[in-house]
Amino acid sequence: MLKKVVLVACLTLVIGLMGIFTFRDRIFTIGAQENVTEEQIFNSKDINQIDIEVDVAEVVVEESQDSDIRIFLKGNVSKRMKENIDLDVQKNSNQLEIDLEREKRRWFSFLPFDNHGSLQLTIQLPEKRFEQLGIESNVGEVSVNSGEFTDVIVTTDVGEVLLQDVTSETATVTSNVGEVTVLKAVGSWDIKVDVGEVDLQLKKLENQVTVQSDVGDVSVQIAEVPTDYTLDLSSDIGEVKLTGFDYNNGSGKEIYMEKGSAEPLLEVDSDIGDITVRTP
Repeated sequence: MLKKVVLVACLTLVIGLMGIFTFRDRIFTIGAQENVTEEQIFNSKDINQIDIEVDVAEVVVEESQDSDIRIFLKGNVSKRMKENIDLDVQKNSNQLEIDLEREKRRWFSFLPFDNHGSLQLTIQLPEKRFEQLGIESNVGEVSVNSGEFTDVIVTTDVGEVLLQDVTSETATVTSNVGEVTVLKAVGSWDIKVDVGEVDLQLKKLENQVTVQSDVGDVSVQIAEVPTDYTLDLSSDIGEVKLTGFDYNNGSGKEIYMEKGSAEPLLEVDSDIGDITVRTP
């Protein structure tokens, strides 16, 4: 019981802090904004690993129209912020490192007295297979709209995460606060969210998939009914619903079932939140 009370209290605190952070610029903004535009182009021939590290900005990964890797930084920010933005892109052997930082501020600086504005970092990748895509973001939305990778790793502190039309052998998504949406997914997935809903839509269940949420509903949709699998679904506070599978009791707090070879495993766990797993 104490665990449940603590989780609810933490959720209330986090929501309050998210509200302050989200609307802080509308409350505390003064001063004019200045335009930020920067572009860098790299030949993709010898590059098979992309690592992106961002302080505060929206990150978008999308398909390039040619064989080059194109990096765009655009936005409107305060003069003070513009002077302290540092976009550093380095090519080290077969790895492209993209680092966007701004001046480190004191802890109370998240209540700004100038208009920070908004920044978007766009990385356009050619249509080829990359070994790894790594994204680490402190604050801001992360969107990966296409791509083929061996491994995908996305880590965010605060911000929504969207991955769609991403082909990978393994993918790991970790978020402290924010919704996670994965569309048309294939491969093995490991998703961990402290506070936020998870929407995972799989083309097929062919590899192990694990979803863990402390606070938030979890929805998993599988486009094709698998012939072999293990389902391990549980929620401490919330309802577990299962549709489209050969299961007599379609809801409860916990559902466990095996079929065929019992592989792969779909494991979904939530402390506070409903869990829905369905097939067409």
